[in-house]
Amino acid sequence: ALCGAGGCDGADTACARDSEAERRVIWTYALTQMGDLYPVGNLTVPGTPAWLVASPHAPQCLFAALVDVSSVISFSITERGADGPIALLPSGGTNPVYASVTADGQTLLVANYHGPDDVADSEGASVASFRIGAGCSLEAAAVVPHGGSSVSPSRQASAHPHSLVAARGGLAYACDLGADTVFAYAV
Repeated sequence: ALCGAGGCDGADTACARDSEAERRVIWTYALTQMGDLYPVGNLTVPGTPAWLVASPHAPQCLFAALVDVSSVISFSITERGADGPIALLPSGGTNPVYASVTADGQTLLVANYHGPDDVADSEGASVASFRIGAGCSLEAAAVVPHGGSSVSPSRQASAHPHSLVAARGGLAYACDLGADTVFAYAV
């Protein structure tokens, strides 16, 4: 098993990773059969990794949503850790905070939050999908802009999609804090 740890939330004052360089690292660890973790290397990335997700099938891929540079990045997972980066693409919006992979391992789904919470326009708020190709390559497939607001102007003045989760039957659900809505999309 392989696990990783990404960057900190910029507002998290308790975060131990204080320097810019430390916020741009994915720490990778292997898990032994006895349940012990040991470091297998660090991956330096061009932005703060807000979310990490691995594909469910071989070849196994590791994806990260890089929140401060509005990008997604992919790596190939090996017994030694992760190799790459394989691909680095724009996330299809602003501030990607969540990523998931469909059960068939063929599609990466990304939610672009577009913060801060009190921003008045929804430009950059979106959900996006990427085809996962051979060797963990990525190809942009679709971007759906989000819009809307709700009852709390300090947090809901504009759209803020914060998750996009694959479900059964070829659907994905996006939760949008700003619009106060759960959207369903065909994948």
